[in-house]
Amino acid sequence: MQANTLPKSRRKIGIVTGASSGIGYGLSLTLSKRFDHLYISGRRISELEKLNDEIIKNQCECTIVPLDLKKIDLLDELASQIYSQEGKLDLLLSAAGINHNLSPITSIKESDFREAFEINLLSNLKLLKSFQPLLKTSDESKIVMISSQLESKNKPFWGGNDSLISGLYKVVLTFAEENKNTSISTNIVCPKGVDTDYRNIFMPGEDKSKLMTVSKFSEEFDKLYDNELKNNGNIYII
Repeated sequence: MQANTLPKSRRKIGIVTGASSGIGYGLSLTLSKRFDHLYISGRRISELEKLNDEIIKNQCECTIVPLDLKKIDLLDELASQIYSQEGKLDLLLSAAGINHNLSPITSIKESDFREAFEINLLSNLKLLKSFQPLLKTSDESKIVMISSQLESKNKPFWGGNDSLISGLYKVVLTFAEENKNTSISTNIVCPKGVDTDYRNIFMPGEDKSKLMTVSKFSEEFDKLYDNELKNNGNIYII
């Protein structure tokens, strides 16, 4: 790969969490065609290494960040390191998530709920806090949270899952309102149905022919990137 000779102020820098599988993996590949340097974060190092090899083929620099998002104190350190290396951040894309089997409220294991809370909600709160100053140094930056859709009707067995999605929506959309006069555009993107291991956990036996592939979802996301994702405080379903 040829060295990138653009000055720092013109380089496009992004970070993707949950990049080692599924939607995060696919979006990282798509974004590598737009960015000069991507930081890819996840727990599966072997998969991040494969992704790194694909990203650099697109003439994009890549840094692997092995990270367990339950260790939220490390996010301040990561933001500081990116600042020292890049001086800014143009994109924070959060695609990390975990899900356990659907069950009645009375059957939810507290340990499972705690883990889902830490990864799906608490870590995203910390990402917003840690990276907001760095994103503000960019002339035009984006935060994109990948989330499941939140149904308006309460459904049996979805209480554990939907309570965290509802919390995430409130945190992200409130952050968007609080930062509407900054350079940061903050939005939520919800896939209608994408064939991933994450979805298979709570939709077993589903007809996969009716689902989007990760590749197709990434293509649709790319169409949103330049225009719709410049808006702020919206939920996009694709």
